[in-house]
Amino acid sequence: MKEKTLERKLVETVGRMGGYALKLTSPGMAGFPDRLVLLPKGKMAFVEMKAPGQKPRPMQSFRHVSLRCLGYRVYVIDSVQKIYEALEELAPERINAQGDILDRKVSPGVQRLYRYGR
Repeated sequence: MKEKTLERKLVETVGRMGGYALKLTSPGMAGFPDRLVLLPKGKMAFVEMKAPGQKPRPMQSFRHVSLRCLGYRVYVIDSVQKIYEALEELAPERINAQGDILDRKVSPGVQRLYRYGR
């Protein structure tokens, strides 16, 4: 599975949970994670997407450590299973292992938006 496919799955799953997985660009700041995940109730984390089996580059690992020292969660995701593990750790009340929304406080309109595309 390609990194781009995993990234789409992350965006879709976070959207079904009522949140956003924002693409980050940081000119002048090499190695910053690919995505910022924002979930209901103020939960957030940085996500580095990788193709299966790939590891972060040294500068990326440095940025991850720096962000963790600031108190932020940083996940490196290279599989669909790791998407679910990260989101379950971040917001266990919102998702199960199949990616089902457990907390139906997300409006039907938002659910349709992410189910059928923008």
